[in-house]
Amino acid sequence: MERDLDFKKMLKMYIKNMWLVVAVAILLGGVVGILMNESKENVLTKKVYLVYDLEKSENENLETKRVIYFDAYQGLLKGNALSLSNAFTPEEQERLNNIEVEVSSSCYTINLTVPADREVVADKEMLEKFINESETWMREKFDDDSLNVEVLTDRVNVSNSRNSLIIKVMLGAFVGAILVIVFLFVWFVLDRKVRNEDDVEFYTNLQCFSVIHRSRDKQKNDVDKIRERILQSGESVWGITSIGSRIGKTYVSQLLMDSLERAGKKILMFSIGDAINNSYEVEEELKRMESKSYRNFENKKTVVFGKSSDIERIVYCPEFINLLEVYKENYDYIVFDMKELGEHSITKRLCALCDEVILVMGMDKEDGIKVAHVIKEVSETGGNVAGIVLNEWSEKRRILRM
Repeated sequence: MERDLDFKKMLKMYIKNMWLVVAVAILLGGVVGILMNESKENVLTKKVYLVYDLEKSENENLETKRVIYFDAYQGLLKGNALSLSNAFTPEEQERLNNIEVEVSSSCYTINLTVPADREVVADKEMLEKFINESETWMREKFDDDSLNVEVLTDRVNVSNSRNSLIIKVMLGAFVGAILVIVFLFVWFVLDRKVRNEDDVEFYTNLQCFSVIHRSRDKQKNDVDKIRERILQSGESVWGITSIGSRIGKTYVSQLLMDSLERAGKKILMFSIGDAINNSYEVEEELKRMESKSYRNFENKKTVVFGKSSDIERIVYCPEFINLLEVYKENYDYIVFDMKELGEHSITKRLCALCDEVILVMGMDKEDGIKVAHVIKEVSETGGNVAGIVLNEWSEKRRILRM
């Protein structure tokens, strides 16, 4: 299951991750620059062609001789017969290995690449000697003293390696940027993290009650949206849970209690964990109810399942169900601040005791498929997840951002 391709969201994703595109482009461009960095070079170029007489008395035609001479001279230049001859010193033979030959029509372009920091006079003389030797070789090969190698062009080109390097760096940066853009596109399509209200509806078919923003100035209005949903529902027992830890569900529960109190409602919250100020242990509440000395119904109250409490035994015993009924009669709303669904099976039992359950999720933290599966499990055990709350405060700090 993949999310729809929303081009506005995709553009927003690219803007958020533009730093990665730039970083990879700079990195790859730098690597290409280091690997491709070359010193400046000079290229000695001579364009030559063959000149010879036509022997009419031997029934030769011009085309036949041209083909024979052309092929022979081409093979001579592209081979190493001349460069390895005794006419050249070992040093000259090594430098002649850098000769490149291009053949076009009846012309031969001979290029000799030499370092730019070296005087070209000696190399020019060596190249001239190479051409003269080739002329001598052709004359002896075909016993034709009329055969000459004429120089058409003689020039020295300074290779613009700086400009070439810049182009290579730019090309490397461009390729790096394209690779990141393609990677981000694939990630955008396949990533299944729940990041916004549309994703909540897409994966769970449930409504997002609210998004709790990081800004405390906005949190009051964010929680009031949850309160309005609760007030309109007509249900009095609500559970608040999550899938993973460190989502901020207890913080959301406290904000919700304060919001309901501002609306003039009497609220009781069940909390699992350490006792807090002005809270009551659930065992003490059960004893008071059993002794029929229960008169403590203040407007805002917290009952705690302490660490030493046998939670599983308590929530399944009839006395706790009776206590819950007493609370329903004396409080407008009861809120269970429960443990995570993924770690505590008893949470599903508590969900079954609630009229409705709110699932708090960290924005950009939970896998949408997993969320849908957990909601289905809660439903199968008698609970009912009414909606989702996305907590921006617990949003996972990821390198890649949607």
